[in-house]
Amino acid sequence: MNRSLRYKRFKAKARFWGLYWLPSVIVGSALSIGRKRVPPTSAIYGIAVFLIEHIGDAVVAVPLLRRLRQIFPEAKITLIASATCISTLEKCPYVDQFIKVTAKPTWFGQLLHALSMIIRLRTSYFDLAIVPKDALNAAFYELISIGVRSKWKISLRPPGDIWHIKPLKFDFFYDEFVLTSGTEHEAKYRLSSIDRFAPAGINDIRLEAWLSDDDQSFAEAFFNSIEERSASAIAIAFGIGASAAKRRWPLQSYAAVIDGMSAQRPILPIVIIGPGEVAQAQLLASMTSRKIYFSQIATVRQSAALISRCALFIGNDSGPMHLAASLGVPVVEISCHPQAGDTRNFNSPRRYGPLGVKSKILQPLPLDSFCEERGGCQYEDYPHCITTISSNMVLDAATALLAV
Repeated sequence: MNRSLRYKRFKAKARFWGLYWLPSVIVGSALSIGRKRVPPTSAIYGIAVFLIEHIGDAVVAVPLLRRLRQIFPEAKITLIASATCISTLEKCPYVDQFIKVTAKPTWFGQLLHALSMIIRLRTSYFDLAIVPKDALNAAFYELISIGVRSKWKISLRPPGDIWHIKPLKFDFFYDEFVLTSGTEHEAKYRLSSIDRFAPAGINDIRLEAWLSDDDQSFAEAFFNSIEERSASAIAIAFGIGASAAKRRWPLQSYAAVIDGMSAQRPILPIVIIGPGEVAQAQLLASMTSRKIYFSQIATVRQSAALISRCALFIGNDSGPMHLAASLGVPVVEISCHPQAGDTRNFNSPRRYGPLGVKSKILQPLPLDSFCEERGGCQYEDYPHCITTISSNMVLDAATALLAV
């Protein structure tokens, strides 16, 4: 199986280098002809920040956005982001303009969309452009940031040989890189991308969340619709989804936790789901003797409003987990990243754990030598190392947090 997995990883790497990296270099080189690089000064009036990512990435970027607003109160801050990030940050007072990047299903569609976004963005000129994450060039997202017209471009990069970064970071298109070590939380790294501008003493990595009256009304109506609700029952949010299959704790384990908690005290299990996760919620409902509650239509912020009314969040490393942290709700994180794994890994709780709240982080033992030797779970397509976390471990962690 390891040989098959190695071959699969090699194909994925070759695909990124051939289909995404090379075309991006060609187009980026053409767009960079004649570009003048102007070192930034305090006179910055237009800032572009790229967050073409997931919900959790948007949440941990809030300290960066807040810091930019503090340093440049007169600047126009434009957030170029995915639809989910915009939904998360739509009420953020630190952003003046949102520009949505839409995911496309095919390679050619992704390339055309990236080129159309570049044409649109090049009608503006920014003093500063920031890509606050060392991410893959999936769907030509990095190409879009390369194509923007700006005086100075900043991005993050881990230490070491750039040829080992998957795929190769586009060093030659950026004016400044901030090295990351993997020993701090991602929110702090994103702040470090603008250290050169920040006055001494500003190091605020608090998370924030903004909900509208409509979001709160949705949550109130949702809870009022639960007829079986007793006055003594406490609401517990369960985040069963995640963008990668290896980060999804098995549903039968969640069912065991719901049954176990229900045996201890009256609870309202509120399952937080996103688009495409209705079937998983329905399957979970069939696995537990306790009735669960979930919304098939909740937006990102409406889901956040539901979480805000819960006493505890239990779930995978996912967007809802970060939303819970931003709302001050205690978190039990069920991580797929093994104990003693590489802290630089994108799945490491050291980098992406719940920030600023009471929490218990449960990490598995590596399930085989292939994961152990490589410092993290290597199986992307199904739950692997995460399955070594037992329901009793989660029950104990939840009980401990509720008792605080």
